[in-house]
Amino acid sequence: MLLLPTGMVAPTQRTIPDFVLERPVTAAEAVAAGATRGAVYAQGCSDLFAQFREGLDCRTLVSLERIAELGAVEWDGSTLEIGAGVDHHAGSHDARVRAALPGLAAGWGSIATQRIRRRATLGGNLMARRTRYEMSVMLSALDAELDFLTLDGTVTVSPAALWDRAEPPGGLLRTVRIT
Repeated sequence: MLLLPTGMVAPTQRTIPDFVLERPVTAAEAVAAGATRGAVYAQGCSDLFAQFREGLDCRTLVSLERIAELGAVEWDGSTLEIGAGVDHHAGSHDARVRAALPGLAAGWGSIATQRIRRRATLGGNLMARRTRYEMSVMLSALDAELDFLTLDGTVTVSPAALWDRAEPPGGLLRTVRIT
């Protein structure tokens, strides 16, 4: 009987290379930590292990869980701003999202399974850049704008622009804005 090393056929967590964990408390600190080569932003992590199995080069994992502003939702009567760290369950049940865009709330509430909806975030759904993930399609239909915080300031792109580039614009996806 031939014995294969762990992870040769079915990769496990044991195949994840060592990395440095950064736990910033502000978006600016996260951007600084994320500017290093091999840095990866993570919050809900529902897709992270799949990316590791696919060869993700992660030398620094920048945890976004302590950054309160990424979980904010604001509605001023004309503009809806949703933080990239809002999970699917919270976003689809948020009273401001339901008031501003009930169709978005309904569609958002049907993404994935209940277990994933409670962990997976708006930003993770977009930044995974997987064709089977629904959020970029819904936000493109709403002419949403994505604000990325970079070392040089804020860069705003459309959801479709994530697909028009070989790489995302860089920086930290901070907010999705719909007017």
